[in-house]
Amino acid sequence: MRVLVADDDAFARRLLGINLKAIGHEAVEAENGARAWEFFQHESLRFVITDWMMPEMDGPGLIRQIRAANHPHYTYIILLTALTEKENIVAGLEAGADDYLIKPFHAKELRARVTIGERILKLEESLRESQRQLEILAMRDGLTNLFNRRTIQEHAEAELNRASRVNAPVSIVLLDIDHFKSVNDQYGHNNGDLALLLVASLVTQSVRPYDWVGRWGGEEFLVLLPGAQLPDGRMIAERIRQTLADTPLELTSGEQISLRASFGVSSAPGKDNGYPSLEQLVSQADEALYQAKREAEQAAEAMRKQSEELARRLATKHTVASGDTLSAISLKYYKTANRWKEIYEANKDVIGDNPGMIKPGMELVIPDADQK
Repeated sequence: MRVLVADDDAFARRLLGINLKAIGHEAVEAENGARAWEFFQHESLRFVITDWMMPEMDGPGLIRQIRAANHPHYTYIILLTALTEKENIVAGLEAGADDYLIKPFHAKELRARVTIGERILKLEESLRESQRQLEILAMRDGLTNLFNRRTIQEHAEAELNRASRVNAPVSIVLLDIDHFKSVNDQYGHNNGDLALLLVASLVTQSVRPYDWVGRWGGEEFLVLLPGAQLPDGRMIAERIRQTLADTPLELTSGEQISLRASFGVSSAPGKDNGYPSLEQLVSQADEALYQAKREAEQAAEAMRKQSEELARRLATKHTVASGDTLSAISLKYYKTANRWKEIYEANKDVIGDNPGMIKPGMELVIPDADQK
């Protein structure tokens, strides 16, 4: 550790330097308080040993300057003095000194007091690190380690303010994992957590280094894209979608499943077109996202109906003859009369609400007729 030593006596400074070196520290020497203050302003040294009586600026004056500077790290200060009266010692401590040492000092006492100060500085650093970790935890989502909603919202609002000042575009992407509840229900919450972790990782890998990614809530994620126009946002959303489609989720059982997500993109275009609030941007992206979900569901429903219709066309068919009953048809195709209800359900749109109302000439589909 570098220790600032302020004393107008060169021999005293040299003696202090020798003792500090003996316990692993380096002395930075200043011949008076004013010179010591110059050193401190250029390098915020965390340990100071200063004499009381010095020209230009005395020890208490130096201490007051250091305390008023309000540096981010604490500076431990030992005041050296030949003044032994209690009122002088109290005055030095009230000026901001942490400890004092009467001159001429005993080498072992000096080393012991420096060690005490070093221990206090290490404790202060440990407390600061704990505080930093708590601040980081307060900003992050506990599962994905992405920014949490509060933090990404603060960043987004700050970016909108900055963009409005420089007339630059900003876009956001809102994405929602499709059928996430089904993943939880079918495979369990542990695998649901794995799904969230995978999506968080893939989104982070797919965006630019200066973009911001946060967990918006549940299975929703928000991506903040500084400088991006709407087409840029859509391009990045498509890159995320494709990456997700290409990367299966490996479950705890070893089984792999595919994940899909829906996306909504909105933009504050800049170029004197005005800047919506973050709430408005998110609302626009949210509407686009749920429009994408509706369109995907409609497409899936249309595909399901097409598949059913194709299956119907390819299925075994039976033309009802005079005297046919559903039980008789079931017996013919399944060797049992008990499956008549299956035939009825598959042909309810043809037969109607009454199973007994089959008529000659009706063409009925026989489900799974090959499984006799």
